[in-house]
Amino acid sequence: MVKQEIVAGLKASVARGEDLQNAMMSFFNAGYSKKDIQEAVDEMNMQKFEAQTQPSYVKEKKPVKKIAKKGQAVSKVSGYGEEKKVEKKQKISGYGEAPKSRKWIWIILLIILLSLLIASLVGIIFFEDKVWEILGKIRGR
Repeated sequence: MVKQEIVAGLKASVARGEDLQNAMMSFFNAGYSKKDIQEAVDEMNMQKFEAQTQPSYVKEKKPVKKIAKKGQAVSKVSGYGEEKKVEKKQKISGYGEAPKSRKWIWIILLIILLSLLIASLVGIIFFEDKVWEILGKIRGR
């Protein structure tokens, strides 16, 4: 049910011409979780996609109501439609960004593996007699 409230609020904000990211921030600042906001955006996008794929005679527009929770911060300052702007933007979602590269993790792991192999080779060369002795005991059993 909370997700439907967020979807309705996001749709209303976008319909007023507000940027989706700012609308998401206002819900985040009002106390909603990032997960709920992201799910609401995903559902809103899915509804938009479904509306685009339906035949024109099936499309219906439903009125959007903005529902505020008790004790929830409301961004409206006056009855004249002025809204309070959030100056500092916080990152809510990584949607639309390029995935972070993790090549450096693989490079470090390969360097560690190579170091272990080189250390093993050096150990075998320096302690060749002991290695043959141990292998002889294992094979002799």
